[in-house]
Amino acid sequence: MSSPLALITQSVRERVRLDGVDLGSDRDLAKRYVDDAVQRYSERALGGSLPLLADEATAAQQIVATITGYGALQPFFDDPSVEEIWINGPDRVFLIPTN
Repeated sequence: MSSPLALITQSVRERVRLDGVDLGSDRDLAKRYVDDAVQRYSERALGGSLPLLADEATAAQQIVATITGYGALQPFFDDPSVEEIWINGPDRVFLIPTN
Protein backbone atom coordinates (compact mmCIF):
# COMPACT_ATOMS: atom_id res chain seq x y z
CA MET A 1 0.00 0.00 0.00
CA SER A 2 1.20 3.56 -0.70
CA SER A 3 2.20 5.92 2.07
CA PRO A 4 -0.37 8.39 3.40
CA LEU A 5 1.53 11.32 1.88
CA ALA A 6 1.64 9.64 -1.52
CA LEU A 7 -2.09 8.91 -1.39
CA ILE A 8 -2.95 12.49 -0.46
CA THR A 9 -0.59 13.90 -3.09
CA GLN A 10 -2.16 11.69 -5.73
CA SER A 11 -5.62 12.87 -4.65
CA VAL A 12 -4.60 16.53 -4.96
CA ARG A 13 -3.02 15.95 -8.38
CA GLU A 14 -6.20 14.26 -9.62
CA ARG A 15 -8.29 17.21 -8.42
CA VAL A 16 -5.90 19.65 -10.11
CA ARG A 17 -6.27 17.77 -13.41
CA LEU A 18 -10.06 17.73 -13.12
CA ASP A 19 -10.29 21.42 -12.19
CA GLY A 20 -7.65 22.48 -14.74
CA VAL A 21 -5.82 24.81 -12.37
CA ASP A 22 -2.13 25.70 -12.00
CA LEU A 23 -1.06 25.36 -8.40
CA GLY A 24 2.48 26.41 -9.23
CA SER A 25 1.37 30.00 -9.66
CA ASP A 26 -1.09 30.11 -6.74
CA ARG A 27 0.38 28.77 -3.50
CA ASP A 28 -2.73 29.77 -1.51
CA LEU A 29 -4.94 27.66 -3.76
CA ALA A 30 -2.47 24.80 -3.45
CA LYS A 31 -2.66 25.05 0.35
CA ARG A 32 -6.48 24.96 0.24
CA TYR A 33 -6.46 21.92 -2.04
CA VAL A 34 -3.96 20.12 0.17
CA ASP A 35 -5.75 21.07 3.41
CA ASP A 36 -9.02 19.72 1.96
CA ALA A 37 -7.34 16.47 0.90
CA VAL A 38 -5.62 16.05 4.28
CA GLN A 39 -8.92 16.60 6.08
CA ARG A 40 -10.73 14.04 3.88
CA TYR A 41 -7.89 11.55 4.40
CA SER A 42 -7.92 12.05 8.18
CA GLU A 43 -11.67 11.52 8.33
CA ARG A 44 -11.29 8.23 6.46
CA ALA A 45 -8.33 7.25 8.66
CA LEU A 46 -10.41 7.81 11.80
CA GLY A 47 -12.81 5.21 10.44
CA GLY A 48 -9.97 2.70 10.50
CA SER A 49 -9.61 2.16 6.76
CA LEU A 50 -6.29 4.05 6.45
CA PRO A 51 -3.28 4.67 8.69
CA LEU A 52 -3.45 7.87 10.75
CA LEU A 53 -1.21 10.84 10.00
CA ALA A 54 1.24 11.63 12.80
CA ASP A 55 0.99 15.39 12.20
CA GLU A 56 -1.52 16.86 9.75
CA ALA A 57 0.16 20.28 9.54
CA THR A 58 3.58 18.81 8.74
CA ALA A 59 2.04 16.45 6.22
CA ALA A 60 0.27 19.36 4.51
CA GLN A 61 3.50 21.40 4.35
CA GLN A 62 5.39 18.48 2.82
CA ILE A 63 2.68 17.88 0.21
CA VAL A 64 2.48 21.57 -0.76
CA ALA A 65 6.29 21.58 -1.14
CA THR A 66 6.11 18.46 -3.29
CA ILE A 67 3.39 19.84 -5.55
CA THR A 68 4.44 23.49 -5.88
CA GLY A 69 8.09 23.60 -4.94
CA TYR A 70 11.18 21.50 -4.70
CA GLY A 71 9.92 18.74 -2.43
CA ALA A 72 12.30 17.84 0.38
CA LEU A 73 14.61 20.73 -0.58
CA GLN A 74 11.90 23.41 -0.27
CA PRO A 75 12.47 24.08 3.47
CA PHE A 76 16.11 24.92 2.70
CA PHE A 77 15.07 27.36 -0.05
CA ASP A 78 12.66 29.02 2.39
CA ASP A 79 15.24 29.23 5.22
CA PRO A 80 16.89 32.67 5.26
CA SER A 81 19.90 31.25 7.12
CA VAL A 82 20.82 29.08 4.10
CA GLU A 83 22.99 30.88 1.54
CA GLU A 84 23.68 28.01 -0.87
CA ILE A 85 22.60 24.43 -1.46
CA TRP A 86 25.11 22.06 -3.04
CA ILE A 87 23.76 18.80 -4.40
CA ASN A 88 26.47 16.30 -5.22
CA GLY A 89 24.23 13.24 -5.36
CA PRO A 90 20.95 11.90 -3.97
CA ASP A 91 22.52 11.35 -0.56
CA ARG A 92 25.09 14.19 -0.64
CA VAL A 93 23.46 17.57 -0.03
CA PHE A 94 25.45 20.36 1.58
CA LEU A 95 24.06 23.59 3.03
CA ILE A 96 26.15 26.76 3.21
CA PRO A 97 24.91 29.15 5.90
CA THR A 98 24.68 32.91 5.43
CA ASN A 99 27.36 34.96 7.14
